[in-house]
Amino acid sequence: MTKEVIVNQEQRLYVIPASHGYTCLGFDVAESRRRAALAWLGYPPSLAPEIGTLDHYKAYLEALQKAKEATCLNGEPKICPIRLDSRLAGLEGRRIEVTYADGCKERFWVARSTGLIPFHLAIATEHSVGGFAVSLPDDAKIKVIR
Repeated sequence: MTKEVIVNQEQRLYVIPASHGYTCLGFDVAESRRRAALAWLGYPPSLAPEIGTLDHYKAYLEALQKAKEATCLNGEPKICPIRLDSRLAGLEGRRIEVTYADGCKERFWVARSTGLIPFHLAIATEHSVGGFAVSLPDDAKIKVIR
């Protein structure tokens, strides 16, 4: 799998083949998720291979796989919350306004994906059928609209 991944050093991205094209994952996002998975598993922080290498991407995948496996131990599934934004917990089904540091604002309904490692979703309207994964900067201000 990692053979097909392209490392784009200029943009600090792993370019990953997807069903009909590519998707991208930032080096820093991969490292943050790798560390979060290991912490959730109770592992001591470990040094990653050099960030921005295929070895680092492989370490990221291995940490997520371990977290996924841990969600199914003892026959009782549990959720690994590492991709959920704690600021949005409990706001699922609510409409929020996010104000970014540059003053730009965005409104959306908050939802949560399914699966063992869920993430929050931004849903455009009450009638939308899908949305995008939410990734808010630390300095974003969140206001509940409805």
